[in-house]
Amino acid sequence: QTYAPLLHGAGIFVHGINGFLVGKWLELMLVRSFTNERQAVWASWVGATYFLLHPLQVESVAWVSGLRDLLALSASLIAMLIYFRNIDMWGYWKRYIWASVFFIIAVLAKPSAAALPAMMFVIEAFIFEIDAKRAGWRMVPWAVCGIALGWYTSALQAHEVVLRPEVWQRLLLGFFSAGFYFYKTIVPVGLAVDYALPLDKILNSNWLVPLAIGIAVLMAAVIWWLEKRNNRILLAALLIFLIGFLPVSGLVDFSFQRTSQVADRFMYVSLLGVALAIAWIY
Repeated sequence: QTYAPLLHGAGIFVHGINGFLVGKWLELMLVRSFTNERQAVWASWVGATYFLLHPLQVESVAWVSGLRDLLALSASLIAMLIYFRNIDMWGYWKRYIWASVFFIIAVLAKPSAAALPAMMFVIEAFIFEIDAKRAGWRMVPWAVCGIALGWYTSALQAHEVVLRPEVWQRLLLGFFSAGFYFYKTIVPVGLAVDYALPLDKILNSNWLVPLAIGIAVLMAAVIWWLEKRNNRILLAALLIFLIGFLPVSGLVDFSFQRTSQVADRFMYVSLLGVALAIAWIY
């Protein structure tokens, strides 16, 4: 109890730092798409403010153990800022190496940060419009390193799996998680530390299949509509939103599934995508 105020203060401080980093990250994402640079800056800080103040962030910031989530995103944002910012005094490989160092730090802080290469690929392909094959090859070393480190750090944690779903059930869980988090993002009411949705309860329910199919159809329709309108920023925002919680979507096992398949803190990274969408719309 003596250290509780210090630890909670550290969480608030790191979250504030992340808000600043999100603002700078959004500037990089939007400056090419806005004709007025000042407007891009204002829009970026509107998105960063949304990221800071969204009710879903409360659990990540207030929960002392959630400091690892905050630190992982700090390192991930720094990695992206180094990688995507054109710094004249640094060549590409110097930026790549330094970005890789912070990526490794992020994964060591939180194994789910191993999804960062997928997010980087989306940004390069959809926002910076770099050839997809070229962008993919750039991220291969990060993906290999991230999977290895993510597996190692995850193995060090206490991990007990009660059920091992089939592949088709994992896909249903993924769509269910996407729908749940999208709803909580739009309507952040009734938030809870424990949603009482353990893995066995969801898998044995009679609503999982129709709900997951409906969510999948809706997602496909939204992606098709964005692609048809060639709205690459909003499409990238949606993919970043999905990638953010992908490691805890149910596609792979994680220990908290025994308590609940979903949790507010799993949305901390995903709100980057929402912040990007808000800034673009603004």
